[in-house]
Amino acid sequence: MKSFVTPALVALISWLAVGGAQAQTLSVKPGLWASASTTRLNGSNMPTLFDVNGAMTPEQRSSLTAAMSRLGLPAGSNLALHCQRSDSYRLPAPQALEGCQVKVSPTNATSGTIALSCSGKLQGSGRGSYVVTGRTAARQQLSMEATSRGLPLKLEQSTVFKWLGDDCERLPAGIDPEMFAVEEADDSKR
Repeated sequence: MKSFVTPALVALISWLAVGGAQAQTLSVKPGLWASASTTRLNGSNMPTLFDVNGAMTPEQRSSLTAAMSRLGLPAGSNLALHCQRSDSYRLPAPQALEGCQVKVSPTNATSGTIALSCSGKLQGSGRGSYVVTGRTAARQQLSMEATSRGLPLKLEQSTVFKWLGDDCERLPAGIDPEMFAVEEADDSKR
């Protein structure tokens, strides 16, 4: 049986998870942010922390599920925490993807579209969009149809971003600090 997961596909999924937009600065609220992503490959959900056997105790799983639901994040998705120090956030430039061209087109100050075309080991195209709501929430949707090693691939990813509070050191109830490190999201070095 051939594997659908190729290095090119892993690079694409990693790139999408980081945020595939570029060169637009958004006005956001400084503080603790969460991102929660779900990815489907050929109609099947890609594994998350919730799917890894032994990654969490039943109590941790229950507590995290309740916390994510309470915060308006899709329970069961891949969760990441980020500390945003400034009130402006420059969307990260996409990482180089072998054989892929990315075009980001801001629609206005808070939204835009993404077009992706690959003609290397991964062949196909994709489209996406992102929108920021107020200064405390954002959503990104991406989909792609391609082939890799002659096998068809259909990738869909949805990411929700939520501002959780002013204090990056204070995690919401139910999110275990032993399980989640807060990454710096300040882009002042870019």
